[in-house]
Amino acid sequence: MGWGNQGLLSKYYNSVAEKALPAVILGLVARVGEVNGKRIDLPKSIVRVHPKDPSEATLKEELLKQARRVLQPQEIMLADAGFKIKSCHEAQIGG
Repeated sequence: MGWGNQGLLSKYYNSVAEKALPAVILGLVARVGEVNGKRIDLPKSIVRVHPKDPSEATLKEELLKQARRVLQPQEIMLADAGFKIKSCHEAQIGG
């Protein structure tokens, strides 16, 4: 199996190339902890964009499902601004 980008539907904008380039887009669900005073992330789920629907919305939906699955009752979800509060509530995260 080659490492070429043939058949990749997902893309990201590269400012150096000044165009969208083929990409394998991933999302990460991780538990944050500390070891010897250093903050570390323990990956719990790595989600790849769906090959037939490489939309950001579909990736976010799957990430929210995975977060709900691994989130413990005493934990909170921390996400970047790309995740809207309404989407988190609809996915029944945080209560």
